[in-house]
Amino acid sequence: MDKVNMYRATRDKALAEAKELTDKLGRFQLQLGNSDSLTSSLEEEYDRWNGNVQTIKEQITNLIGDVFIAASALSYYGPFTGLYRDQLITDWITKAGKLNIPRSDKFSLDRILSDPLEVRNWRVNGLPSDSVAICNACLTTKSTRFPILVDPQELAYSWLSNLGATFRPKEDDSNNFKAVKHEKKDKNKIIAKAIETGWTVMVFDCPEILDNNIDMLLMQKSNNVGAEEGSEFKVSFEGKELKVHPLFRI
Repeated sequence: MDKVNMYRATRDKALAEAKELTDKLGRFQLQLGNSDSLTSSLEEEYDRWNGNVQTIKEQITNLIGDVFIAASALSYYGPFTGLYRDQLITDWITKAGKLNIPRSDKFSLDRILSDPLEVRNWRVNGLPSDSVAICNACLTTKSTRFPILVDPQELAYSWLSNLGATFRPKEDDSNNFKAVKHEKKDKNKIIAKAIETGWTVMVFDCPEILDNNIDMLLMQKSNNVGAEEGSEFKVSFEGKELKVHPLFRI
């Protein structure tokens, strides 16, 4: 009987050791599988990073020409339709090639002047997803000139209204976006305050002939484009000389 008990104890011990070994084998196989997955992911990440490095090198090489074309686009192609804009870009790329200026063969204004997260935010706030609309958004938000938007379908009005205070954020004033109708009698008071406080003002439903004060404001801003950065900029508005806040937009 003692031998039977001894054999049973030996068997139980062997079974316990076998179970422990089986459990360890399962854990090791799981770890090995995770290791293979991690290795594969790292290899893919390595390839992706190598591709990104190559892309960035090409972008650095083409930076001069791409920025030059982007600046040209900001300055000149706002009034044109998408077809004519594409033709202008093609002509500029061809001319740059003849002058041996490094540039990308395929140019995209939003790639130079914005980023995917910013474009996504624009779309969330109602901007159409076509390339012309995205380029118009770049012109509106990146140009140093104050834009005039021809907006018969009120798409820009809807987009800018939704974008609201995030259009040109300012930490010390959460209510920094104002939308005023051109016919509103006190619009110039709102604009004057915005000039000094750095608000963004959208004047909508404008007639063909703008209010004289607004027209003069736009002309003074255009004449000041290219002034030394950080220099003080003052405008005459409603007979008063006002210091323009750096964040003011209209």
